[in-house]
Amino acid sequence: MMFASRMPCAQCGASVDRAAAEGHTCDPRRWLDFQLLASRTAVAAFDSDLREFLAGKDGRFEMWLAPRGFPSVVEVRALAVLTTDVRYGVPAGR
Repeated sequence: MMFASRMPCAQCGASVDRAAAEGHTCDPRRWLDFQLLASRTAVAAFDSDLREFLAGKDGRFEMWLAPRGFPSVVEVRALAVLTTDVRYGVPAGR
């Protein structure tokens, strides 16, 4: 049986009165539990995804770079994205 006067909070899953939904504040522990539950598929797949990545050419290259003190390709790409003005494709600040 569903209760039309109550609804689940989209952030923490708590059952809240519809009338009081806007004033609802998520309990941090409940929020964390709910977020972990929502991401359990991704967490469960992490080991196999990492193993698959490391077995490929990009992963082998990352493992070669790591002990030599070079930044990873992923870090370099992220830095390039952060320092590029996406509107013009040029370094930021120019």
